[in-house]
Amino acid sequence: MEQVDLACRHHGRATGEWHTIAAMPMDRDAVLRALARDPSGSSAGLTGRALPPGHVVEVAGTGPLYWASDSTPTAEDLAWARAGAVVSGLWPLLADGGGAMEVFTAGPDGPRARVSNWLGEGRPSDQSGIDPERWLAGEWAELIAGNEANDYYEPHERVSALAPAGTAWPGLCPGAAWDGSADGYADAMTEYTLANDWLEQPRMILVPAVSSSDALVAVRCTLAEIDDIAGHAAVLRSWEQRLGAEAIALKHDTLFVSVAAAPADQGRAAHIACEHFAFAPDLLQNFDSFPDYVESLVGVNLWGFWWD
Repeated sequence: MEQVDLACRHHGRATGEWHTIAAMPMDRDAVLRALARDPSGSSAGLTGRALPPGHVVEVAGTGPLYWASDSTPTAEDLAWARAGAVVSGLWPLLADGGGAMEVFTAGPDGPRARVSNWLGEGRPSDQSGIDPERWLAGEWAELIAGNEANDYYEPHERVSALAPAGTAWPGLCPGAAWDGSADGYADAMTEYTLANDWLEQPRMILVPAVSSSDALVAVRCTLAEIDDIAGHAAVLRSWEQRLGAEAIALKHDTLFVSVAAAPADQGRAAHIACEHFAFAPDLLQNFDSFPDYVESLVGVNLWGFWWD
């Protein structure tokens, strides 16, 4: 039986602050087993409508880990679940294929297909003990050195040419206020993600967690070859607090994040881009240069990260 302290929280309006509403112990197994018995979701405090058809996903040696819809959800399904998370303790995310994908391996009679889980396979450490600025600074130091393994980025792509402090780690970008609620931005960006078919088989998953950053750890997420997601989750937690960010969707190698306090000018965008570079350096392969990436962030409320 796994228990976690459930602090039901929400983003303050236009302040970037978190407000604790209640705190109580949550038994993850019990919450998910209740969902298995009651497919409407009302036993978990999700009221006003019923969950779409779905099932609880169990992982060998771990037990029930999350709930997943059986088909593509609507944006309204996600918004309803997000609004109810403060009571249910179940954090909603979009997950491609419900956390599994079909992979092919060579066989004597040709390629053979099998299902591979990418949720539930990670081995995250405790994100609460990770300082996000120190973690990002360590990643930055390795990347900016420009050794043979990563000279794609520095000096050839001149990441430091537009960075606030040159080759030195600039520290975390200061927080900013935003209008409305972070959940409102997450709802809008979720609708945009679904409308543009950014996931091949979108499924809503519900994870016993108190925030989107906690959900990544709780669901034992892997991203490409990253088995320990705790450092990335700690950075996401910092973005939640400073910028009203929320993870909204996952693929096996991709993370989509809504952000309420989008950078309004190139200076803030450059500072945040340094954090992005340390967080997921592969994403710069989609841009001709670091300045081009900086420009792409100005006024944008949806961030996409991927790992090769």
